[in-house]
Amino acid sequence: MEPVHGTKGDRIKEAIKKSGLKQTYIATALDVTEGTIVNYIKGRRDISDESLRIIAELTKVSFEWLKTGVLKPANEAHVPYSTQTFTYEMFTDVFSQLQKVGKFAEIGLIGGLIARFNALLIENERLQSELNALKMQNSETQTEEPNKARATSA
Repeated sequence: MEPVHGTKGDRIKEAIKKSGLKQTYIATALDVTEGTIVNYIKGRRDISDESLRIIAELTKVSFEWLKTGVLKPANEAHVPYSTQTFTYEMFTDVFSQLQKVGKFAEIGLIGGLIARFNALLIENERLQSELNALKMQNSETQTEEPNKARATSA
């Protein structure tokens, strides 16, 4: 594991800076003021895990790193929420915020991405079902082969 990197506020500031996003954008996504973001960064205000997850997702950093300053090895990493929950709850909030500030083109773009993402989830489920069916067939075939061999040798 890597050592802890600064305060939570330092990590929030670094994540926002490296992502190229503006604090105003992050504030809009969280439905808070830009002053609240500044207070998170300066450690004057505690930030909820849910808000931290949103910042992690928007800035493309690990939630674990943002929260603790420690990166887990990839094989220990876990997703703190399901993709379906994120898609519905988080994007609904983002749509609402974008609508408030008149960013309708962005709403259309995100809507298209969500539709594509959902289509990929459905395709993934279909392929997973096919794979499971093939595994079951293979398992049944392997069980039948020894029985056929025993029947013919008897």
